[in-house]
Amino acid sequence: MSSDQTFLNFSKEEDIPGPVTKDLLALRKEIQHHDVLYYDQATPRISDREYDRLYGELLALEKKYPTLITKDSPTQRVGERAQGFQSGRHHVPMQSLENTYCEEEVLDFIKRLHKLLPNNLISESREAASNDLALSIDSGKRDHSTLSTSCSLSPSATVTTDSKKEDPAEAPIALTLEPKIDGVAISLLYRDGIFVRGLTRGDGTCGDDVTRNLEVMPMIPKKLHGMAPSLLEVRGEVYLSKKMFLTLNAQRDEAGLPVFANPRNAAAGSLKQLDPSIVKERHLEAIFYGCGALEGMLMTTQTELIEKLRAWGLPTHESIECVRTPQEVLQGIERLGTIRHDYVFETDGAVLKVDSFAQRARLGSTSKAPRWAIAFKYEPEQATTRLLGITIQVGRSGVLTPVAELEPVFLAGSKVSRATLHNEEEIRRKDLRIGDAVVIEKAGEVIPSVVGVIYEKRDGTERAFHMPTCCPSCHGPVTRRAKEVALRCLNDHCPAQLRRRIEYFASRHAMDIAGLGEAVVAQLIEARLVHNIADLYHLHAEELLVLERMGEKSVHNLLKAIDQSRRQPLWRLLVGLGITHVGVRAARMLAEHFHTLEQLSLASIQELCAIEEIGSVMAQSIHDHLREPAMQQLLAAFKKAGVHFGENDPVLVVQQGPLQGTIWVITGRLSQSREAIAELIRSLGGKISLSISAKTTYLLAGEDPGSKLARAQKLGVSVLEESRFREMIGA
Repeated sequence: MSSDQTFLNFSKEEDIPGPVTKDLLALRKEIQHHDVLYYDQATPRISDREYDRLYGELLALEKKYPTLITKDSPTQRVGERAQGFQSGRHHVPMQSLENTYCEEEVLDFIKRLHKLLPNNLISESREAASNDLALSIDSGKRDHSTLSTSCSLSPSATVTTDSKKEDPAEAPIALTLEPKIDGVAISLLYRDGIFVRGLTRGDGTCGDDVTRNLEVMPMIPKKLHGMAPSLLEVRGEVYLSKKMFLTLNAQRDEAGLPVFANPRNAAAGSLKQLDPSIVKERHLEAIFYGCGALEGMLMTTQTELIEKLRAWGLPTHESIECVRTPQEVLQGIERLGTIRHDYVFETDGAVLKVDSFAQRARLGSTSKAPRWAIAFKYEPEQATTRLLGITIQVGRSGVLTPVAELEPVFLAGSKVSRATLHNEEEIRRKDLRIGDAVVIEKAGEVIPSVVGVIYEKRDGTERAFHMPTCCPSCHGPVTRRAKEVALRCLNDHCPAQLRRRIEYFASRHAMDIAGLGEAVVAQLIEARLVHNIADLYHLHAEELLVLERMGEKSVHNLLKAIDQSRRQPLWRLLVGLGITHVGVRAARMLAEHFHTLEQLSLASIQELCAIEEIGSVMAQSIHDHLREPAMQQLLAAFKKAGVHFGENDPVLVVQQGPLQGTIWVITGRLSQSREAIAELIRSLGGKISLSISAKTTYLLAGEDPGSKLARAQKLGVSVLEESRFREMIGA
């Protein structure tokens, strides 16, 4: 017997075929391999659907041959712990949920609930809810009670059992329905309202202590609002918004680093950083929806728990739907499926939970999952097409990125004809060949991604792809830096790099030079009118008039826009310089702190780290970039061309402004651009935030405000229309 087989519990009475044992061992080994990739390295190689298929096969084998089940089996463990962190024990085990992709199994779940719950318990739970017995605060007249996710009743609690069952249609069970966030499960521990520790799920019993990383997340309160329980173990998900996912992957791609497969893996990779400043820079967010241990208070339903979490200042789902009948359940799941793309986070399903904690206690749980909840997972939106070719795109830092040229196909509401392949390693891992029939989906519901090859459709005409040995733009040498998977062009004067740098410099979020689009930039470089970004400020009308589609009016407008950009505020110049990790938010903070580029250039790493939300990684990047010889030459050329370095910027924050100390979120259509109104708020002492939280002072809502309005109303944040805002500032 092999070493892998020694842990199996063979039964003498049961004759188990040899192939079954081999299949079971192979499945366990494959699943354990993917668990390491998913939990520890945050680099999954297969989709959730494929993983669930493998897991289902193992589950079916173990169900048929129960004597082969062991504690080491993936079916008996919740998750894995990462390396490099201290371990902490959950007060109440942190279980996972059973998944299904099938509506029939959701209906079977509801039937099981009715089979396991006596009708009088259903009635009592409804009566308790209607009598508003949601919260009993310990006042010394009763013992402290503990509420857990497994909802075990204390020995003193009694439930009358009655073999008589009501028809499910006559006695519906109250359920809650909420979106399933594709994030990283966490558990926060509060004592007397003070945050003391945060753990990942880990193996369900013990998790990684990521307290220092969670402490830098602004939406996690260090102290709960109002009357808090003596002990609270709150459960939720840490996630990376879809917008930040795009930003982070673009930065990593440009730096030649491996990109994240989806927002969930980006969040996991961020949370597992040993340096909290990296977590701070990536703007992780969180949502909470349950609890483990709870002492000093007694709650009876999930609905009431959510309301209490909100009151304590913990972010929760914007809306949790209450459903009772099977028809309402299926309609709710379908409704969530149609709006899930509107959420700022990625969601891959809907979670259905029994609302009553008394009913949950009666239902209990298995060793891995509660019987009172189930997750319905939506099938990923995929399409089949053909890989027509692979082209190479050269980025502004010289990174060579392979791009899949696809037979156009509609996916998630838009036509897709191209998808990034990131690097050569990705192509080899997926065994992609030109001519292959491939499956594509949108990673993070945004970026087209090639999932894999349909091997059975290969006919032998497919061709392997090899990365070029020289830059396809300048034909210069390419190389790989240490610890990088990407190839990089070494020529700083490469036309493709220059084109990308100018496009980025002129973009709306940087120097905002209207009329300097891709086509014009390409012509400028091809005509050798610009050799670096600073040459833009030395262009003349007669040079531009010979370019295609450039008449006198177009040339006049372009030169005017370039001239106006000389006086753009410092933060826009900092964005335009393309410093790794520095986006709009970081650039604003740097400009507000140092006021001029000269002062910023003199700053030490320690001085940079002292600024809010500037961590060690970003500080090192800023420090190094501004001292590179090529950057020094560019800045000198800018200075000579009359580009402002912040010395003429107005004071960005008025210390005694009428909005001093307020935090604003802007949403909807207003009479001015959001950026213009944000500048106005900052000039009057206010701060701008991208998301609603308990710390938000005002939501400025224009037409079509979207989900932020509902979020603000639920958190009790003051909502202002533009007219009221103008009155407030005396405009």
